[in-house]
Amino acid sequence: MQPPSVSPRPIVRGAAAILLRQKGPAHEALLLRRRTAPFAGEWFPVEGRLRADEPPLAAILREIREETGLVPLRLYRDVLEPQIVPSRGYDVHLSVFVGFVSANATVVLNHEHSHCEWLSLDAAITRVPLPAQRATLQRVQSAFVAVHPAESLRVV
Repeated sequence: MQPPSVSPRPIVRGAAAILLRQKGPAHEALLLRRRTAPFAGEWFPVEGRLRADEPPLAAILREIREETGLVPLRLYRDVLEPQIVPSRGYDVHLSVFVGFVSANATVVLNHEHSHCEWLSLDAAITRVPLPAQRATLQRVQSAFVAVHPAESLRVV
């Protein structure tokens, strides 16, 4: 007897950036409060869907500019495979980047967000709603802040 066939869940491709600034000896991460469903009121890093045939690097540079008005001084690709985050009947393959901006960078929010806040990485870890986001922030803290990231990971 064969097991019943299971149709795979649809996949949405996206990109996310953990943006960091240095304040004294510490680093802070930027979180944005979503204005729209399904995560209205929740705090997220910069992220968004890839457009048709758009590579992840181009998508995240576009999303950073659209959502914050910022331009990273340095941008690194995370070393892990894209995340698969179950959400609302589809999976998200998320390419994660880590960007560093100047300490006095001014955030200009777009219509998708109501607030922004720079937080210590420990505080940001407790603020984001999804377990995968918490794991990403912990990885960023250990692999991009506690040590200088490998230059081979740098894309900007």
